[in-house]
Amino acid sequence: MTLFNNAYANQALGSIDYDERGLPIVNVIIDSNPYKLMLDTGSSMGLNINEESLFALSSNIKYQAKKEKPCKSSDINGDIKLTETWTLQNLTVSEATFNNVGVVILEPWGWSVGDKLPESEVMGLGLFDRHIVHMDFKNNVLDLLPQLPGNINEWEAYSLEDTYSGLMIDSLTCNNDLSFILDTRASYSFIFSESIPKKASVYGGCNKIEPKALSTDCEITAVMLTDSYGNQKEEFAYIVDTPKPEDFDGLLGMNFLRGRETILDLNTSTLYLSKL
Repeated sequence: MTLFNNAYANQALGSIDYDERGLPIVNVIIDSNPYKLMLDTGSSMGLNINEESLFALSSNIKYQAKKEKPCKSSDINGDIKLTETWTLQNLTVSEATFNNVGVVILEPWGWSVGDKLPESEVMGLGLFDRHIVHMDFKNNVLDLLPQLPGNINEWEAYSLEDTYSGLMIDSLTCNNDLSFILDTRASYSFIFSESIPKKASVYGGCNKIEPKALSTDCEITAVMLTDSYGNQKEEFAYIVDTPKPEDFDGLLGMNFLRGRETILDLNTSTLYLSKL
């Protein structure tokens, strides 16, 4: 049971559905119109939306739209893209209002085993600057909290580092320090093959992560996460042969968060997970 202090009301953003890959889709209202936005903690932008949606918002005078320099971004394959970027003010998303919201035209990319890339419009981490975000993947709601719940010390807590590539969690494999980006737009966790220590155990079979997969589909390895209280947790990750970026070793995807009540405190860069 989660104990919230109701002296200040939570700001509801929307209910959460899931697409065929198990990725979270948030139902929100923007400018009196319904949107279905994929929740992407791996995106530094506020919104990644299609050209029609961007034109509608940027042409509305109340949002004081300002065109910025093109945004430079890269995907896990190392491909660099320049994307038209706008900044919006006083943007109301359901019950919450945000300022300095970075908005770009949607460029589909992501990572999921054996599937095409996600094409949904996106609600990114940049929308929630210095907020406490309640990502409830158990009861399927997304909202903002005025403060942490009273029983927060009973939750698992993981320190994050805010980097250019995203929110990073440290892990340990065979006494080697590894870094993973928290990414709700990845169906599953994965690790780059060149990051795996020589002594690490490698298992044949994606079915350790996805029961519907065949034992011959791919290889996985285990990484060890340590929370702020020193408790350790084993997480399985797919091994991919994509060239490794300089600053991280893999992604922690939805299999790490699925079915859990989670809180992302962007004031202290801490991820909280409710006990199973």
